[in-house]
Amino acid sequence: MPDVPDVPDPLSTLALTGATAVVAAMATEAWEATRDRTAALFRWRRAAVGEGGTRPDVEAVAAELDESAAQVRGAGGSSGARGAQTEVWRQRLIAVLRQEPQAQAELRGLVDEARARPTPEGPGGPATVWQNITASGNGRAYGVAGPGSSMHIYQQAPPAEDDVR
Repeated sequence: MPDVPDVPDPLSTLALTGATAVVAAMATEAWEATRDRTAALFRWRRAAVGEGGTRPDVEAVAAELDESAAQVRGAGGSSGARGAQTEVWRQRLIAVLRQEPQAQAELRGLVDEARARPTPEGPGGPATVWQNITASGNGRAYGVAGPGSSMHIYQQAPPAEDDVR
């Protein structure tokens, strides 16, 4: 039987999308609203064995989110810090989504709100994107960023052996 590639389940995809939106908001003016909506999702989570039979305190989750945001901001928004926090919150969100399907609609709403959030140049306007793309030796480097981006590559053919003397 041929290997079938792993296809992420919809809850895992939603949790990753949600975690990515939450971490992206950590360095924005929208952080407090995003934090509060995210923390509110945890009211659904049932206590696991060993948690004393209580649900997580929404205020405690908000404090943990603030701690994560401080780590992201303290690292200058580095991709490593963002990636680590995205994984932390992906794991936590997947637990909520698996226990309480009602939380899915709330997380989708949070993601939709994050996508519609105004950028520094207005709703749906372009945000500032910085790229540093480097190639060395005979290497080539290409890069695009954001929705609607395109790349055009024009290459000149190397000279024929007869033309090189």
